Amino acid sequence: MYTESDNISAAAKAKILKQIRIMLNEIKGMQEDLHLDISENDSRGYVMAAFSEIWVVLEEITPDKLEAYGKVSAGEKALIGPRVSKLLKQFGELESMLGDKPGTR
Repeated sequence: MYTESDNISAAAKAKILKQIRIMLNEIKGMQEDLHLDISENDSRGYVMAAFSEIWVVLEEITPDKLEAYGKVSAGEKALIGPRVSKLLKQFGELESMLGDKPGTR
């Protein structure tokens, strides 16, 4: 499990993001000047990456897998098991929404 932390000061973040925008604009200018092909990032790729991350975490936090880190009490299993099952069900429902139907790729 992990969490993200905002460990860049607001002033530094503003400067960095401004410089990133400048750099991306310069890259876009080069692309236009040199007539380079543009690659496309589609939403399906983003969703699949998120699915992979979710799947890995869910697989690692099942009560059986947690036993590898130490004893998991019956109470902890009762707390974790149903929540993971619910999330896995939601995962399956979302995954089925992606099906390879015309226009989804």
